Amino acid sequence: MHILKTLSLSFLTLLLSLVAISVFAGASFLRIAILKQVHHGCPSCELKIGTLALAPLFGHLAATDVKFVSDPASGTVVRFYIPKLEIQFNPSALFGAVLDIRKVEIFAPQVTVRERDESHPGVYPEFPPPGYATSALPPARGQEILIHDGRFTYELAILNKTARIEIRNIEAQSGGFVTRQSLLTKPYEHLIHLQANAKLEHSGTLFLNVLFDPFADKNRDQIEIDLREQHLAEANSFFSVTGGVELSGTLHHAHASMLLAESVLSGVLSVNYENLNFTFHSTPQRGWLKTWLLGAAQSIKRIKTRPTKSSSQDPKVQIFFVRKPHMPVTKWILKGLADATEKIISI
Repeated sequence: MHILKTLSLSFLTLLLSLVAISVFAGASFLRIAILKQVHHGCPSCELKIGTLALAPLFGHLAATDVKFVSDPASGTVVRFYIPKLEIQFNPSALFGAVLDIRKVEIFAPQVTVRERDESHPGVYPEFPPPGYATSALPPARGQEILIHDGRFTYELAILNKTARIEIRNIEAQSGGFVTRQSLLTKPYEHLIHLQANAKLEHSGTLFLNVLFDPFADKNRDQIEIDLREQHLAEANSFFSVTGGVELSGTLHHAHASMLLAESVLSGVLSVNYENLNFTFHSTPQRGWLKTWLLGAAQSIKRIKTRPTKSSSQDPKVQIFFVRKPHMPVTKWILKGLADATEKIISI
């Protein structure tokens, strides 16, 4: 969830900076002004912009070849490349106290988030205080953000290896948003709502529904994930590194409804799978004996693997996992889902 917030707010920072600076600078000076503002807010970050086209009277701003890299020394490094983005804004509000963004469209963005494992203490701070994430942005209201044909890659560095998983063909939209709690009037509500349809690796059809409140005193983020017809072997580039296990078989349907309340992940998971198979490998944290025992145990459990139509209702289990100190947030969520999946396999 923290990654989703980081990505969303990274985009918002860039987009609102583009509009705010365009009010006071001609197109020829716009690029320099934006680069200076980003460098002032994050001296270790790097931003490059290809072309900019500004039409203030028509309320239109376009940019191409936008590249950004966050602080490489932090626990989470965000990189993104945007071939093209367009922003429509209300020209009459340009000289007012609050920016009025009508629509933002982002075309074919490529986003990579790389995290270190928890063996690097101190690089993953606690969740920020309410309003912290939007405090550096100018006062603004936005009606809609659209993302077309996006790609998201998550990497987790463990010792000298990198676990990697990719989401492709992302079509996403976000509803109205504000950058100040004082601007929360109808139709702008506390919760930011994000929906996305995508492909997990090459086969799985993925739906994501997220609700979070950037102004809440304590985070209570809601996440719904629905995944269908996933070839499990496609995820081995991630799980073979993080858990020393290779998977095969088909995940016909998985549905998770989760709540992230401070450091506690809870919810319900249902899974329907077929021909599930595990192959375990030794890791620095798991020797050959434990690896052999795990393989033997899973061979026994495997006889319970059910075909897609063996039951009228998918089995359900509770999700409950407490984030450990210095644990990357995305790994925290995946670990909670993995533990719940193991419970279903044991049913």
